[in-house]
Amino acid sequence: MPTETVQPFDDPKLKAALRRSFGAETAPAGLRQRVVAALDAATPATPTMRLTEPMQAAPRQAKSQRPMLLRSPMLGLALAAMVVIVVSMAAKYYLQSTATPPPMAMLPQSFADGMAKAHDESVAALTPDLPPLALAEMKTKAKQLGGPINNLQALAPDLGKEWSPRDVKETTIDGVKTVQVTYTRGNNALSLFSVWTKKVYSAQDGSTYEQEADKHAIAGFVRNGTTYCAVGDRGVGKDEVKKLATTIRDAPPGP
Repeated sequence: MPTETVQPFDDPKLKAALRRSFGAETAPAGLRQRVVAALDAATPATPTMRLTEPMQAAPRQAKSQRPMLLRSPMLGLALAAMVVIVVSMAAKYYLQSTATPPPMAMLPQSFADGMAKAHDESVAALTPDLPPLALAEMKTKAKQLGGPINNLQALAPDLGKEWSPRDVKETTIDGVKTVQVTYTRGNNALSLFSVWTKKVYSAQDGSTYEQEADKHAIAGFVRNGTTYCAVGDRGVGKDEVKKLATTIRDAPPGP
């Protein structure tokens, strides 16, 4: 039985057509390398027929198009994403390094002295046997007291398990109405005053301050036109008062 001679796959036109049809398809790197090696091996050392010059140029032209097979749209997207991430991180670092710190705005000393005095009077008037106020009751009462004072946004935050809220009331200092919340922790006490900023002095939102009045550490901040002042007694140091004021400022708004 005669055997048929299998002609080698050496049709440049067919190869070029296949590359035109499937050149845009991409595959894993390992598979692409195997395909390239197979294409190289497909060209025999001794051709079975004489090729004309234009036909001989086709394989060389196909080889010059191999880098196109290694190009993937996903590679461009990945590089673009990396550039965006790097630029964003650099911009964030630059803005943080050049950000202007909040301005310091000292309270008038007479008002600071008045808060220290009001704090001592409130602590002296507390009844030791009375239980602490419930958190919800404290917040509700502070809101009710702030309403008539031109809708003052009085704060009555939870300072943690160590601090017990003992009293919420309206207190007038230097002729200015405030809402005062008093807390105790053992023999120590702290008061938080909420007051309209423009009634006391001129300070922009975001301002912070630290000062002392009659050996009472005072720290606070200005937000939405309201000044919040934490006043500690002699047993509460300035570092702790500052930390509590920062905690109050950074706490998420309550209901």
